[in-house]
Amino acid sequence: MQNAIVMTFEELKQHDEAVAKETAKQVAEAIVKTGGVSEPLPDVVSANWIISHRSIYGLSYGQLNDRHNEILAELGPGNQICYKRGSVVYYDRKQFDSWLLGREQKKKQDPHLKIMEGGV
Repeated sequence: MQNAIVMTFEELKQHDEAVAKETAKQVAEAIVKTGGVSEPLPDVVSANWIISHRSIYGLSYGQLNDRHNEILAELGPGNQICYKRGSVVYYDRKQFDSWLLGREQKKKQDPHLKIMEGGV
């Protein structure tokens, strides 16, 4: 036969609050120890995501639009870096990062290269 615990509503409420506080304390300690919560970056991102994560790319809407036009001029509309679904432009984040890095390398090698200015 199993042992049963009988609690009043108030005792149950206090028990639940104590458990919730202890759990929150443990999670907070884990976050402090690991340096914060980090989510993995998605593989495919929208233009709005890139603009809202300005700390990663440093691009405004106009600058991102310029980069999009450069990609289309360089690789054509069937490229693997960006594509449009409806009215939203999506980017393969890893390929976009590689393209931006390659763009910066080209710009360093030949400063007279006609690359649109601004941002990354």
